[in-house]
Amino acid sequence: MPKEKKKRLDYWYYLGVILLALIVYLYFALNISLFVIKPSKNNYSLSSNTLPLNLNWPNFKEEAIGINQGVYQTKGAQTRLPTASLAKLITALLVLKKYPLSVGQSGPNITINQNDLNLLNFYQANQGSILKVYLNENLSEYQMLEAMLLPSANNIADSLAIWAYGSIGNYQNVANQFLLKEGLDSTYVGSDASGFNSSTVSSAYDLVRIGEMVESNPVLSSIVNLKSAPNFPMVGTIKNVNFLLGQEGIMGIKTGNNNQDPGAYLAVSRQKINNQDVNMYTAVMGAPSLWYALNGSLNLTTSLWSNFNVPNSLSKVKLSQNLPSYKIPWDNQNISVYPNQNITFKVLNSSKASFKITLNPISFKAKKNQTVGYLVLKSDLLNQTQTIQLKLSSSIKKPPLWWLLLHPSYVL
Repeated sequence: MPKEKKKRLDYWYYLGVILLALIVYLYFALNISLFVIKPSKNNYSLSSNTLPLNLNWPNFKEEAIGINQGVYQTKGAQTRLPTASLAKLITALLVLKKYPLSVGQSGPNITINQNDLNLLNFYQANQGSILKVYLNENLSEYQMLEAMLLPSANNIADSLAIWAYGSIGNYQNVANQFLLKEGLDSTYVGSDASGFNSSTVSSAYDLVRIGEMVESNPVLSSIVNLKSAPNFPMVGTIKNVNFLLGQEGIMGIKTGNNNQDPGAYLAVSRQKINNQDVNMYTAVMGAPSLWYALNGSLNLTTSLWSNFNVPNSLSKVKLSQNLPSYKIPWDNQNISVYPNQNITFKVLNSSKASFKITLNPISFKAKKNQTVGYLVLKSDLLNQTQTIQLKLSSSIKKPPLWWLLLHPSYVL
């Protein structure tokens, strides 16, 4: 082939390639929907700093708090102290361990015998809390549990333990084996089932765990939440000595006092945090009196609930504040995103939490109020997660053709 003809063919070939490239470029430029805009940041985490935890500890000998399942914080030495009537919670757990009840069941009848009357006379003579019983009277297992847990009758606690296990000694052995198996090393059941004698001991830490066991049993959790039980045989209405029921969401559990521990109290309260029920336990031991124990526990409960707040970093999240945005290169515009709902997610002050933002790339066709990402809120303590949609604050304007022609790197 002549040289001149070959040059002409090469010229048309290269010109064709250039024209084809221009056609392809114009196609991409005119179909810019293929183009995506990336956010200024992705997988972005907001600061999870919260306020310091500020609890109103009553400063008795020992105190502990638990949230849902597990002891959260303690104050004091957490050594063994007399439990007083809180020992009856262990009696109730062990009786139901051997003779389980479902909600609504009364269980077997228990006939009051002479030994039960002897127990009544003993506690009455020693100024212990009692419920009068009569020879050959029949009380159901459920009624005995009510009598033991509401007016805190010492004689009923011993009678119930003897009925279930044959003797106080047998009950004591079974109860202490149970406590060791559950890892309640600071708790020991002594010479009675009522806690009247100071030989039954525990710590505030262990009491929180015992409270969790009681609350997880539907029969016991319903009994300790009763203010009274009407139509009790031979007696009429029996009343719960726990007068804090209903305050700050308190739903039980038990008071205790004797000469060795004048004021002990274990409580469970419940409130909704982030639309989920949260249980909080407070145990106090070694208060000067039962009144001080209840009042101190109430103040502690109130202060703990008040420490659940929306962190500052979240409360400030509004349109164009503290959130990534999309920078539109053809008009130097920043388009912000906003949450589709008010952020009310609460965490306990000083607890671990994470707030993660993920934004997706968008095209020029993205419209105002379109969902473009998510804000994921997580509380480790409560094992709660909430996902909130993030929406675009305004529509994206299509880039002008001249701009696209001058910025091939955005097109190709």
